[in-house]
Amino acid sequence: MKKPLFTSLLFVFSVLFFTLNMSVLAQSNSNTPHFDFDPNIVKNIVCAIFNCNSGGITPTPNPNPTNAPYPTAQPFPTTNPAITPPAGTCMPPGGPYSCGTRNHPINGCGHCGIGYPRASYCKADDTARNAGGNAEAIDITHKPLASVPLPFIKGHSVIWHHDLDTFFSDNSDPYASYQEYSGTDTVTRKKYIIRYLHTQHRSGIPLGTNANSGVEGVKVCLQWVRNGAVTQGNHIHIQIYDGQIKKWVEATDYYCN
Repeated sequence: MKKPLFTSLLFVFSVLFFTLNMSVLAQSNSNTPHFDFDPNIVKNIVCAIFNCNSGGITPTPNPNPTNAPYPTAQPFPTTNPAITPPAGTCMPPGGPYSCGTRNHPINGCGHCGIGYPRASYCKADDTARNAGGNAEAIDITHKPLASVPLPFIKGHSVIWHHDLDTFFSDNSDPYASYQEYSGTDTVTRKKYIIRYLHTQHRSGIPLGTNANSGVEGVKVCLQWVRNGAVTQGNHIHIQIYDGQIKKWVEATDYYCN
């Protein structure tokens, strides 16, 4: 039968007292008595009574047996040298543009400005998220079904999330759509939205998934139909929304810059 706890503890303290007393007496020949006591004595006594290895007193395992320093979380970098987007990731880098923005026209054309034929798509100020952003857009010439990579922004790679692939209300063509991606700058953590018009429906990565800059985001549509008129896909329309300042911004200042 197991000894009662009180009896066991009394026995332990008695042995400890006797051992310590003997340690002091052993040093009685010196002028200043001092302890010369091995702490393993206590452990051996306790384990002899409670059997440390059979469910009695169980040592707590060391979670860091090598005593190596634990890693600390590193802050996300706030600055990073700008990079040059790889060749081909801007379709092609810098153009060719067929139409610029209202404030920065290109080739005699600026959305909602000089040389732009569709004034009904424009507002005096359309920089708010739901106001359109058409005046800040650019058009880039390209062939039907050409691949359009997701862009770098301000020299940084962006993680893009495919949010939208839908049709214009006046577009009777079953293939042409407009698509949107939301993005996070991998360096600054700034948020962006990029909107593509005249895209091939279901092109690019699947809805709800992510991709980095340089991966195909959309394809130029084969054709689009508006008010019964068929137009062959010959360019891509691009708008960029800056989530920090909450405005559609001049795409010429952001797209692949």
